[in-house]
Amino acid sequence: MGVHAHPVHWWNNASFALPFLAAVASLAVGLLAGIAEATGFGLFMLATTAIIAPVVAFTWRRTPTAVVLTEEMLVALHAGRELRRLPWEEIESVRAVDYDDVRWRLYPRAGEHLSLESGIDRLPELIDELCARAGLERPLHERERRPTA
Repeated sequence: MGVHAHPVHWWNNASFALPFLAAVASLAVGLLAGIAEATGFGLFMLATTAIIAPVVAFTWRRTPTAVVLTEEMLVALHAGRELRRLPWEEIESVRAVDYDDVRWRLYPRAGEHLSLESGIDRLPELIDELCARAGLERPLHERERRPTA
C-alpha cells in the first residue's frame, strides 16, 4: 500500500492566480501613479478573477489531493473525501499527456478518466506501481529520461 500526496491548493491554479496577480499589480500601479489605464486594466482583471474563481473552485473539488494504492485498487481522495475507486482489473489504459499540469490519465473500462497532475508526490513510482498492479505496460512520458544505449 502506498500513499501519494498532492500538496497543492486551489489558488495555485494559473487560471485564478495570473489574473489575480495582474489585477493587484495593475491596481497598485494605477492607483499609486494615477494612471487611469492601469487602474482600468486592474479592474478588468479583478472582474476576470471574480468570474473564473467559481470555475476554478468547482474543478478543484474533482482534483485528487492524495492517491492511495492498495492491494485491490487505486483510491483517489480530495481532502480526505473519496473521489474514485478504481479496482486494478478495471483500469484499461494509462496514457502520458502534457496538458497544463496534467501528466497522466487513467482510463477505466467504464466511466470518466482520472487525471494525475505533476505535483503528486513520487508520481513516476506511482505510475510504475499502478501499471504493474493493473497488468499494463508502463508507457514512457516525453518528460521522462529515455534510456540511452
